[in-house]
Amino acid sequence: MGELLARELKRYAGQIDIHVSPLGRTKETAARIGRYVPLASRDEPRLMEVTTGSWDGMSHYEIDMEYPGMLEGANGFDWFFRSPDGETFDAAFARVEEWLSGLRSTTIAISHGLTGRLIRGVYLGLSRREMLELPVPQCGFYRLQNGQAELVESPPTKRDRSVDLTAMLSDQELAAIVKSHMELGLNHLDFDLP
Repeated sequence: MGELLARELKRYAGQIDIHVSPLGRTKETAARIGRYVPLASRDEPRLMEVTTGSWDGMSHYEIDMEYPGMLEGANGFDWFFRSPDGETFDAAFARVEEWLSGLRSTTIAISHGLTGRLIRGVYLGLSRREMLELPVPQCGFYRLQNGQAELVESPPTKRDRSVDLTAMLSDQELAAIVKSHMELGLNHLDFDLP
């Protein structure tokens, strides 16, 4: 990802800022990207992931057990905002909007999945539903420019192609392959497949 970003930045002249959510995962991502893009970064709390308050770290099952009925009618995109003490959609939207409105130069934002959806949604002027249903790919980053959001993707690896092919198999076919090819004690996801 760092190499891809470094190639992309060659197109831009002038000041380039890097804003990073202060949470752990994004700091790790920023450090990896920093090997290819040697620019100073600064923590930006407005890029933090949406908090679900007391639900942070809980599975849907645990939430349903401890807070019966709170997830009723929720879907995979809006359940985050159902927590009794979590961040509201309006609050998250407002902080992202405030951050975007203050940008004055080319800016790299290293954030999180849901916050990334909100950033693109605010930038594109989407409805709440549209922004919450935006995809969160792990294979690239979005370039927000001239009122558009374009996914800049890295070329797929052998592993990516194998995962894509696996996704097209039925559960029974996949179970048969896993049973016949995997050896106990080996991590089969840490190497490229042929």
